[in-house]
Amino acid sequence: GAPTFATFSSDDDPELVRDALPFAIKTMEILLRQSPENSDLHLATGRLCIQYAQAFLSEVADYVEESDYEHARQLRGRAVAMFRRGRNYAMVGLASKRTDIEGNLMTDWSGMLPRYGEDDAPYLFWIGAGWAAAIGVNVGDMDGIADLPAIDAVMQRVMILDPDYGNGVVHEFFIVWDGSRSELQGGNVERAEVHFENALEVSRGTSVAPYLALASTVAVTRQDLTRFRELLAQARSVDLGSQPNLLLMNRLGLRRADWMERRIPELFVEAEESE
Repeated sequence: GAPTFATFSSDDDPELVRDALPFAIKTMEILLRQSPENSDLHLATGRLCIQYAQAFLSEVADYVEESDYEHARQLRGRAVAMFRRGRNYAMVGLASKRTDIEGNLMTDWSGMLPRYGEDDAPYLFWIGAGWAAAIGVNVGDMDGIADLPAIDAVMQRVMILDPDYGNGVVHEFFIVWDGSRSELQGGNVERAEVHFENALEVSRGTSVAPYLALASTVAVTRQDLTRFRELLAQARSVDLGSQPNLLLMNRLGLRRADWMERRIPELFVEAEESE
């Protein structure tokens, strides 16, 4: 069988996983050549590409940017390509699973989306997640702005079909989606707060991610430093052993929390003034 993210998600050594994932992705791509109709394998490969890009390219770019801007730029370039690669694998997987639905989801989403059912939700989620992440990392990409309504529609469809998918990752997505965009761009802080509550409920407080998502968006937008610090403290109080398959992501999340704390003087006017 192919390696899946579950093989890695319960690992307690992020560096080991970082070094192993490119080989795992290439192994799965070799398997895909042998069974190009295998929609599950397409989804697993796409998901692995996206999670690798997020944890080990995009986030690392943030950490090294201050000391090595050029390296950060290269990492982000790789991340964009890997996010798109992952999205495309998930799209091919969905197309081979649902041969009854014709069209290109990226251009014909309004006609196609209502036809997908609950079994299709994981494919739609990873398509939307990879698509959104590629745009999020590639800030100057004006073409990407035109894709935002399509991404929103894809993720809203997942929310209808399977709102609790993947320990609440759909809610985590919408915390950032609604919390990081202005009202003019279609963002909504109140909706982000509701998704935050839902994410905590679905994950039963075993995931670091919802706290970090709300802290990095809503708390910063509202310039609420007290709330920001509270959310980081809540993230750090998550029992890492309570959900083995979240161990790796939680471990990486705590690393992110430390980085976010170091950035308080840049993020909050109040902190600048007091220093």
